Amino acid sequence: EESRASILRNVKFIKTDIEKHDVSILRSLKGGELLQYRPVFFVEWHDSFRIKSKQGDSICHPNAKDLFNAIEEIGYVPFDPFNLKPIPSCEGRYKTSDLLL
Repeated sequence: EESRASILRNVKFIKTDIEKHDVSILRSLKGGELLQYRPVFFVEWHDSFRIKSKQGDSICHPNAKDLFNAIEEIGYVPFDPFNLKPIPSCEGRYKTSDLLL
């Protein structure tokens, strides 16, 4: 029988698709055993999290700020899943609607 640690160690990738509840999932992992094994996460970053300014740039919706805060709280960095470049904040123009952590 495999131990709990052995099972968690084998978790390499987690995709969340829970309609704007990704923040809750990420925060529930904070301080937990799973994060010590550093699995890769694929989370949704909804277009509704972006607000257009009068200048046409995207600015952060409070939900987007909360998502980026939750990512930082668990010690991860968000990346664009298509070009693998880090996304330093929710502000600015990003073509992706998902994040790789």
